[in-house]
Amino acid sequence: MSSEGAIEGPHVACRGEVVVAANVAGIEAGGRAPADAQAEFDLAFANLIEVAAAEGVKPEAIGLVNVWIAERALRAHIDPAWLRCFPGPARPARKTNEAPLDGGARVLLQAYARRGAAATAIEIPEMAHRSPLPPAARLGSWIFSSVIGGENPQDKSLSADPEAQIAQAFDNVRFLMEAAGGDVRGVAHMWVFLSDMKLNGAMLESYLRMFATEGDRPARKTVPYALPAGAHIQIQIAGDVSGRRGNFEVPGVGHHDPIPMGAAAGGLLFSSGVYGIDPKTSEMVVGGVEAEIDATLANVESLMRVAGGSVADIAGLTWLVRDYALVPTLRAKMAALFGAELPALHFANYQLPSALRVQAHVVAALP
Repeated sequence: MSSEGAIEGPHVACRGEVVVAANVAGIEAGGRAPADAQAEFDLAFANLIEVAAAEGVKPEAIGLVNVWIAERALRAHIDPAWLRCFPGPARPARKTNEAPLDGGARVLLQAYARRGAAATAIEIPEMAHRSPLPPAARLGSWIFSSVIGGENPQDKSLSADPEAQIAQAFDNVRFLMEAAGGDVRGVAHMWVFLSDMKLNGAMLESYLRMFATEGDRPARKTVPYALPAGAHIQIQIAGDVSGRRGNFEVPGVGHHDPIPMGAAAGGLLFSSGVYGIDPKTSEMVVGGVEAEIDATLANVESLMRVAGGSVADIAGLTWLVRDYALVPTLRAKMAALFGAELPALHFANYQLPSALRVQAHVVAALP
């Protein structure tokens, strides 16, 4: 582990009430991780609490923790570290993502908090998880979910029919939002994890059935993912239970799927995937990876302007990258754009469409 080099330290950004921490690793002084995996997980969670405290954010103000792990076998180390940091009962939502991690890390944490708020766990017996985490958590009116699967909430069964399972998962999104005191009009963003991208058409049918009105849909990112046996879909949502969603588009820059470039609710803006399209041609830019990164960042700037803000309002920026070798170039480009006020940066080696080498996902506080 330690022979693979030092791991980059955490990034924390505050924009208004929004606080995002990213790339929080289980590293000691000098950027090295302990040899023992459990010690690395314990240290990562302890470091999360420490970097949040440095920004005046208490553990109870954290509404969501995304736990990125290098392989499935490491899941056993999450709950012991989690319970030391969040003994309960008001715990944040949590999602575990498995992907190759930069720098040889076994775990990296990403967290979303609201300054001055206290998380309220949304406990729904029909949607209870095996691990000690709630189906969702509220920070005031903001809401963040843990995994929402396709189980029938009455008996926890999974249909053998993938399309029925997908429809049930979207029904569970509605059930959760209503249990939290809102409705699906407050959903601003969805991560959708599919066992097979051949199911994307069935997922789109359920998405459009729930969000039928063009110009009033949540931002979304869909990825192929190795789900537990028998599962074909998982969804993770964020939004505002009292807010009403608004959509934002960048002329000439769009998606093949009927999703908005950005959606906001309750002062939180989320993007769908932003990538290197030339708005003059609506085609991918040519000229290599630097041109692709430049075009992606230009489109991020355009989205923020359309939404009534600027890049200075971006609290978190997640980059999906085809190769971690691109990270130094990305860091240099972002330093030129953001200066000293970088958002919290997370890099993930998820599967991307074949034409892309990078894709950006924005979380921002609208003024």
